Amino acid sequence: MSISLRNVKADYGAIETFTKYVELNSILHKVQCNSSDFLDTVISSPLSFKLSPLMLSDNPDTVGRLRTSAFSALSCIFSEKKPDDGRAYIQFIGLLNGVRTRRYVRRDYIVDSSNTLDFYTLLVPKAMGSGKFGEQLSTFEIAEPGVAFTQTFIGIGCFSHREEAINLAKYLKCKFTRAMLGILKITQDSPGPKWRFVPLQDFTTASDIDWTKPISEIDRQLYVKYGLDENEISFIEKNVKEMK
Repeated sequence: MSISLRNVKADYGAIETFTKYVELNSILHKVQCNSSDFLDTVISSPLSFKLSPLMLSDNPDTVGRLRTSAFSALSCIFSEKKPDDGRAYIQFIGLLNGVRTRRYVRRDYIVDSSNTLDFYTLLVPKAMGSGKFGEQLSTFEIAEPGVAFTQTFIGIGCFSHREEAINLAKYLKCKFTRAMLGILKITQDSPGPKWRFVPLQDFTTASDIDWTKPISEIDRQLYVKYGLDENEISFIEKNVKEMK
């Protein structure tokens, strides 16, 4: 038999996010105290692009969505080369037989629910790694204006300039960033909510971070920005793998 005692008059504070590392708890607290925006707020859903009513009307025997197998399942609307028929076309990035590739599709066959199609976006695989803390991430890809993506990816950011997407890619390679991602990403899956402890940065030339520096130096800038002490820095450097 066990007996539990509770002081109903005491306020012990909210039970928030637990991690298995003491150092990570303190790092998260510092980040939350010094950040108002996080990366999950600029992530597009894998369902950002959908088939339009016109496409379904023109191809009544076609059913389904823009899944990871879209290029093979919907081969009737995707083409390897841009057709010369006077219509407007966009590109899609997806997988075909397990290999990343690009295909063309009529623009009026696609609904852009995220409003990111005319901007630069960084694509990250929706499923990557094993969920082990500190692991390296899969290869990113920049989607230029006029390029959409299948459900294989999530899109991060909506930029007017390519350099901003490049700087975001550098940020994701930082040990600091992947330590924050590792708080919630404990499986292969990496949808938007898993990124809610990764602080959002300014990726323009006006940023307080000098994105022209090597990844290791960007990490040092981030350590200073969020007030990490030597023990916390040592924890990240020891437990998070390097990416170049």
